[in-house]
Amino acid sequence: FKSDLAGMNFSDAKMKNIVLPNEADLSGANMAGTDLTRALMLKAVMTDVQLEGAVLAQAQLDSAILTGANMNGAKCQYINISYAKLGNTTWDGADLTSATMVGAHVGNASFTNANMTGVDLKNLIDLATAILAGADLTLCSMASVEVPGKNFCGANMTETDLTSADCSGADFSGADLTETNLTNTNLEGAIMP
Repeated sequence: FKSDLAGMNFSDAKMKNIVLPNEADLSGANMAGTDLTRALMLKAVMTDVQLEGAVLAQAQLDSAILTGANMNGAKCQYINISYAKLGNTTWDGADLTSATMVGAHVGNASFTNANMTGVDLKNLIDLATAILAGADLTLCSMASVEVPGKNFCGANMTETDLTSADCSGADFSGADLTETNLTNTNLEGAIMP
């Protein structure tokens, strides 16, 4: 049974602890400002969904398809979006503190000024094309990532682990690299703060 909720308007709804069937279709739905704290939405199809300012703290969206979703300003602390398809999503100003994103596809996703404190970024797919300018990457694990030419301008990378990462040609202008681990990191041609 697939739940078809495509295009529906759930804006500002209270949906804490909601459980949706696997592969529920929420494509194009308006969920701006909706409280989805601890929601269980495994493999949900959420293409082009509007979740601006929504609360998804501790939500489970494993393997969800969020391509083109607007997540700007969303509160997503401890969200699980492992193996999710996040291509072309916008997370600008979102709070992703301690999010679980193992194996997520983030091609062309924007995390401008997002709080990603404590997120493990080393197993993301297409991280090289994601936008991280101004993001808070404090305590992030980015060991062995390949992000040549990446724009880290203004990012807070305090205590970030970049061990053995390829950051050749990356731009760290205005970035805070306090106690960042750069052991064996390729910084050839990089612009340092």
